[in-house]
Amino acid sequence: FFFSYPFSIAFFFFFHWVFILIYKQLWMSNNNNNNNNNLRYYSPDPSSQAPMETKHAMMGFPCVEKCSSRNREKHSIVADLDGTLTIGGSPFPYYMLMALEGGSLLRAIILMALSPLAWLLHTFISEESGIKLFIFLTFAGLKLKDIEGVARAVLPRFYAEEIHPESWRIFSSCQRYRGVVTSNPRVMVEFFCKNHLGADKVLGSELQVTKGGRATGFVLSSSGVLVGARKLNAIKEEFGDQIPDVGLGHQATDRPFLQLCKVHLKKNTMI
Repeated sequence: FFFSYPFSIAFFFFFHWVFILIYKQLWMSNNNNNNNNNLRYYSPDPSSQAPMETKHAMMGFPCVEKCSSRNREKHSIVADLDGTLTIGGSPFPYYMLMALEGGSLLRAIILMALSPLAWLLHTFISEESGIKLFIFLTFAGLKLKDIEGVARAVLPRFYAEEIHPESWRIFSSCQRYRGVVTSNPRVMVEFFCKNHLGADKVLGSELQVTKGGRATGFVLSSSGVLVGARKLNAIKEEFGDQIPDVGLGHQATDRPFLQLCKVHLKKNTMI
């Protein structure tokens, strides 16, 4: 009975939706408590209300609500995705959705079982190593067309529910150019960012794909996982001599690309 086809289908959908409900509740409750108070910004503009002495004391930033979104029609912006444009800082729920919808229940269970290891790598080794494990467990062996299908049909409605209103207020006000830079695989988030956020360009980690159209689970060695200085290099390559007007991030590894921008905004006290 336990291995019958109808039971397997029923168990799959039950597991799918229970997982989504649990993680959405835990994830949102953890972030909504600090939804507004954790938003900070710094602007080097002399007319800004931010005190100049807080330029290096990043913890002293005033709230981003004080950052005006007016008269930014001719400004360009580059923003991080997870934890910056979205409320939740962890990309794990989206990797789980990709593993469930694009792969199988077994893949999702393995990803969930090894997620504590990814957290340990992310916390005590490096952000890059944790993300690499997530990427390998989620994408290894998946067809590129299946990945793109989930990115178009499933992920957008979950990303849309998590958009942070203050981050969106600033991001949407900059109309000359909108860029999103993320450590997630580009193919996973590009459709949502371009079609729902109005992004002109999405800079993300690039998956290795075989000639048969399957992901190997690794990222291209030429670009690597976009964290820290790699985000900065990707933005420099995209913009050339032009400096983005606004940079929006939320964690210490976003500092390199934020320092490149004319106005630095952050959505967290971690920087």
